[in-house]
Amino acid sequence: MKLHSVILDIETTGLDPFSDRIVVIGVLKGKDVRVFTDEEESKILRDFYDYILDDEDPLRTQVLIGYNIQNFDIPFITARTLKWGYLVEAGLLRRMYRADLMTIVTRYLNTKNRNLSLRAVAEFFDIEVSDDVSGADVPRLWEERNFGPIIKHCLSDLSVTGQVFERLRYLVEHNIERRYELDEIVLEADAP
Repeated sequence: MKLHSVILDIETTGLDPFSDRIVVIGVLKGKDVRVFTDEEESKILRDFYDYILDDEDPLRTQVLIGYNIQNFDIPFITARTLKWGYLVEAGLLRRMYRADLMTIVTRYLNTKNRNLSLRAVAEFFDIEVSDDVSGADVPRLWEERNFGPIIKHCLSDLSVTGQVFERLRYLVEHNIERRYELDEIVLEADAP
C-alpha cells in the first residue's frame, strides 16, 4: 500500500487551546510547502482543511507526520476546529493515518524513555537548524503582528521534521503497519 507523507506543524499563541489560538499551520506535502496564516483563525483552519482534503480518498492515501502531533498539534487543531463550528472536520485528523516522530524516537531510540525536543533530535542526526526563533517567541511576535519570523520558524520546523522523518522512515513505516494493522506500506515523498 502506497501512502503519501503530509508533514504538519502549527504555531500558536500558547499551549492551551481553550485560551490560545493557532496563528500558523504549515504543511509539507511532497515537495509542496504551504503555510496558512490569517488574522482570522477560522480562515486558517478552513484553508488548511481545504488543502488537506483536496486528494482522492485523503483518509486512506495520506499519513500525517509531525513532531509531538499526537499530544499537541492534532488536539489543538481539533479543539480550535470545534470552537469555530467545523463539526465534520474536527474528527478528520483523528481518522487519518498518523505518525508522531516524538513517540517513535521515545519508543525506538531513547533508552531513558523521556521526550526529547525536535532540536535535540536534529542535533543527534547532525541536521542543521537555522532558526533563532522558538515557539516561546510566537505569542510576542503575534501581538506585534510580526508574521515573518513566525512563518520562518514554522518553515524551519517543517524542514527539520522532514529530515528527521527521512532518517526514521523505516521505523515510521513499521510503526504505521503495527498501529493500523496494515500488511506493508511504502511512504512516498512526492504528493499524489
